[in-house]
Amino acid sequence: GIVQFDDPQIPVRRAQWREGVKVRPKKVVDQPGSVASSASGLASPAEDGVRGEIMANSSAGPNSADSPAGPEMMEQIEFWVDGDVFASMSDGGDFRADSIAGVLTNSVYSKGRVQYVPNRFEVSGGVTINTQALEAEAEKVLLFFVEEAVSLDPSNEGANGDSSLRQWVVQPKQSTSSVDPVARARPSIRGESIRAQLAIRGSEIEAKKLSVMGNVEVKHEIKTGAQLLPTRLTGDHLQLIDGGGEDVLQLTSRDGLPARLELGDGYFVGPQIQVRPSDNLIWMNAAGEFQL
Repeated sequence: GIVQFDDPQIPVRRAQWREGVKVRPKKVVDQPGSVASSASGLASPAEDGVRGEIMANSSAGPNSADSPAGPEMMEQIEFWVDGDVFASMSDGGDFRADSIAGVLTNSVYSKGRVQYVPNRFEVSGGVTINTQALEAEAEKVLLFFVEEAVSLDPSNEGANGDSSLRQWVVQPKQSTSSVDPVARARPSIRGESIRAQLAIRGSEIEAKKLSVMGNVEVKHEIKTGAQLLPTRLTGDHLQLIDGGGEDVLQLTSRDGLPARLELGDGYFVGPQIQVRPSDNLIWMNAAGEFQL
C-alpha cells in the first residue's frame, strides 16, 4: 500500500509497504505513575505477531504523576506495518525498515482538541534513517516518548548550550524556515540495536536517554571554542546518561573491541571512557592510552 501526506506539520510525505498494515484504536485505563498501565489490554505478541518488548515495556503514560490529568479512560491507537517499509521525509531524507509496531496516545496538552502523540515505537530489520538531522543504521530500534509541557520562559531556550550532547540532534524551531535549511554537521550512528527515550515538547523533540548496543560507531563534530573537531566513537555499548542534569556520555568495551574516542588528531583508548562536557572532562577508570 501507499499513503501520501499533504499536511506540512507532518515530517513524512509518502509511506509505502509490501505486506500489510493494521491500525486499531483502543481505550485503556491510565493510572498515574503506572509503568504498565499504558500497555494494559494490548493483544499478546502471539495473537498479532508483534514482538513482545514493545508491548510489554513502556514509560509511564501521559497521565503520569507529573501530568495535569488524573486516572481516566485514555484512548490509544496501535499500528503495525510490515514488509519493506519505506518513507520519504519532508527534508528530502528517507527511512527504511522491515517492520514497524507502535502506539499513539492522545496528548494531555492539546487544549481541548484531539491530538495524538507517539508513545512507543519498535522498528526492526535493516533499519536505516537518512535525514538532514541524522544518519543511523541498526537491526532494531526502540523509541519511548515522554510528553512534557512547553516552557513559557524564553530564557530556557537553548539552556543546554551548543556543547550539550543531547543537542547533537535537534528538531527545527517553529520559527525556523522549512525551505531555507542551514548547512550543519549531522551525527552518524551505527550499532546492532538502538534504544532511546525522547521528550516531546510541542513540535520539539529532545533525547533524554540513549543506548546503542553492539559494534557501536558514532561520527560527529564537536564545537570547541571557535572550531569544530571531527569526533568518532567506537566500542560495544554507548550510553547517554542524565547525571543529575549534567550529560554523561559513557562508552564501554568488550573482549577484542576496546572503547575508543577519536577527537581531532588525538585519541583515547580504554575499557571504559566517560565524556562530561559540563566539567570539560574525559575520564577513564582503568589502564589505557591516549594521544594529544
